[in-house]
Amino acid sequence: MSISTAASLSARLTWSSDGVPQLSNPLPTFLSKSCRFVVLASFLTFLLLIDSPTELNNTLAELTPDQKLDESVSHSLAVRLAVSQGNYTRFFRLFNAAPKMSGYVMDSFVARERVTALVTMCKACGNFPPRRLYPR
Repeated sequence: MSISTAASLSARLTWSSDGVPQLSNPLPTFLSKSCRFVVLASFLTFLLLIDSPTELNNTLAELTPDQKLDESVSHSLAVRLAVSQGNYTRFFRLFNAAPKMSGYVMDSFVARERVTALVTMCKACGNFPPRRLYPR
């Protein structure tokens, strides 16, 4: 993503009265089709970062089949699915294989997901007495 594309993304983010970021519609016409998909994918990943399920669901409802087939958008959809299912293995594999600039947006909330995964794993192992885990 070039600097102009990143600038257009930040320029397109507007804040509604309830404090939820929204994309101004339509996408700027000066962007190429692939850049529009990257901006859309970055926005979907950004909504995961700020944990805004209502706005995320509204944006997902407006996606066209053509947008869903794009590499960046389909990656963002897969990340959203992994986060919503609590599938941390898949999430971190997607993080390592992030296309284009998606990894930079994911850097912002990967620590949060790592802590959530550790808490889940500790809860799963917390019911076993130590002697069952480490026999003598």
